[in-house]
Amino acid sequence: MRVGDDAETVRRLAAALRRFTAIGDDQTAARVGLTLVLIDARAGRHGFTAERLDQACRVLGRPGSAADRADVLLVQAEVAELAGNHDQARECHAEALELLRHHDEAPDKDRQP
Repeated sequence: MRVGDDAETVRRLAAALRRFTAIGDDQTAARVGLTLVLIDARAGRHGFTAERLDQACRVLGRPGSAADRADVLLVQAEVAELAGNHDQARECHAEALELLRHHDEAPDKDRQP
């Protein structure tokens, strides 16, 4: 068993997901959802995996933070890998790497000289 696979951790994460969703904190709810996707996929439980991944993609995959979009792509890659879809996993990894590479090369407006 991996750390975080136990029922108590999953129960607490599910409760946190409900709380953050209830107060309208979509970003945090999406991150909790991504964590649940990974736990469920690694444990072979695919009941809510596609739905949660889709919800996280809608929130974190929007234009905005390159790091958020890369996180979604990396989770998609791991889910694809666990499902045996190695080509899709490689594509997601490559897209995340490219996204972060361009993000690192972009000038930082807030950086002080």
